[in-house]
Amino acid sequence: MTTYIILFGLSLYAFLSMVYVYKFHGNVRFASVDEYIRKGWPIFTPFNCVLYFFTKKFAKKPVLNESDSQAYFDKFALLKENWEVMREEALQLKKEGYFDAVSNKDSKSYYDIGFRTFYKYGWSKFYLHWYGYSHHSARRMCPKTVALLISHFGSTKQVMASNKDELMRLIGKSKAEKILQH
Repeated sequence: MTTYIILFGLSLYAFLSMVYVYKFHGNVRFASVDEYIRKGWPIFTPFNCVLYFFTKKFAKKPVLNESDSQAYFDKFALLKENWEVMREEALQLKKEGYFDAVSNKDSKSYYDIGFRTFYKYGWSKFYLHWYGYSHHSARRMCPKTVALLISHFGSTKQVMASNKDELMRLIGKSKAEKILQH
C-alpha cells in the first residue's frame, strides 16, 4: 500500500510539474500541448522543477543588466564589419572537408555525444573556441576569425562554425536568407 502511495505522489508531482512548466514558467508558450510534448522534453520537467525551487533568488536575475548589455552588444558590430573574412575562412573549411568529419566514424568529431542529434538532421560543425581554448586546427584554418574572437570576445564560452546549406535545407531558403542578412 505504501508503494502505491509513493508512486501516486511521484506521478502527481511529475504531472503538476509538467503543467507548471507548460502553463506558467517562462515568457514564451508552446502553441499546443502536442507541440510541448514533441519539443519541450516534458520528461525532464520534474527534475527541472527541483532546480527551479532551490535556485537562490539572486541567481534568477539576468546575466547582463541594462547598462552592461549595450556595451556588450556593441561588440557585435565587429562581426558585421568582418563577416566576409569569417565567411571566406568558413568556405575554405567546407572546401577542405572539415565539416564532413562529423559523418566519418574514424573521426573523433563523430563521437561528440552532445551534438549527435544535430548530426542526425544533417548539421555539421567546426569548433573555433571552446571555454577559453582555441583549438590548434581553428587557429591554423581560421586565424583571422580566431584572432577577432580572442581579442574582442574573450568572455565568450563557445564558438563554432556551422554549415549554411544545412540551415537552408532545414528551415527553407527564404527564412535562412533573412537570418543570414542580419
